[in-house]
Amino acid sequence: MIVLFKAGLGLVFLAAFLSAAVQLEGLIGARGLLPIADYLGRYRAAVPGLAGRLHGFPTLLWLDQSDGALA
Repeated sequence: MIVLFKAGLGLVFLAAFLSAAVQLEGLIGARGLLPIADYLGRYRAAVPGLAGRLHGFPTLLWLDQSDGALA
């Protein structure tokens, strides 16, 4: 029973990540609805200090906001 639950959970995660991979560039890519580089730039201006930014908005996209990093 546990094995079936884990397999089902794995399929749910697979579907979620595949769906995200297809949609990310159109949503937060360089020419998306809300480009992540612009959003992080405004957040960087509003929140002082790296520790405050990482605490309030923890993401690896602080390192690179390109479309390649999203993929």
